[in-house]
Amino acid sequence: LLVAQNTYLMNTTEFGPVPD
Repeated sequence: LLVAQNTYLMNTTEFGPVPD
């Protein structure tokens, strides 16, 4: 994922923190 997308997912409780 792009940095912006990864950051969005990590800060979205619906998805929760995603691994790198």
